[in-house]
This record gives sequence, C-alpha cells and structure tokens, in this order.
Amino acid sequence: MYEVLMSGTRGNSSSNIHNRIKEDPKPGRHAKQRLRHNSFHMRCMRSVLGVTRQDRITNEGVLEKAQPPSFTALLKQSHLRWLLRVQREVLGNLCFALKTAST
Repeated sequence: MYEVLMSGTRGNSSSNIHNRIKEDPKPGRHAKQRLRHNSFHMRCMRSVLGVTRQDRITNEGVLEKAQPPSFTALLKQSHLRWLLRVQREVLGNLCFALKTAST
C-alpha cells in the first residue's frame, strides 16, 4: 500500500489528497482515514530517524533507511513470544506441583 499512497506529488493540497485516494488499491469509505494513518506513520518514522522534510528524502527513501521488519518476521516474533509465555507457565505449574508434592 505504501508504494501507491506514498508516491505522488508534494504538498498537502486537497486535490493531492483526493488524487491519492483515487489511486488507493482498496477504495472505500475508510480511504481518507488510511491515508491519514500512513501519513502519521511516515511522520513518526521521519522523527525517529531524525529526517526532516527539508532533507528532501522521499518516503520510499525513509522506508529504506528505516528497514522495517517484514510481516513474516513480525509473525515469527509474536509466535515465539507466545511460545515462551506458554513455556514459562508450564514450568511454573510444574514447579508448584513439585513444591506441593514434597511438603
């Protein structure tokens, strides 16, 4: 979605926003909200990286510089986090059972 929404002309004119909404691959009633969310996300990334609009770096350049993790990497990380939580819970229950059995 970034490739379509983030490319385009500069400026915040309303015609620019409407043109980018028309290019949205998922048109619908939430297109403007999605566009605002993507704009907010890019502003946050620019802030974290210390890149200002005066540096004249495109949004694609900011994404390349940030190197955000892929979706599959995020899923793997979430799955591993869940597995570790389950493992801690099982070990905790086992330790509790051993303590109560020994007393």
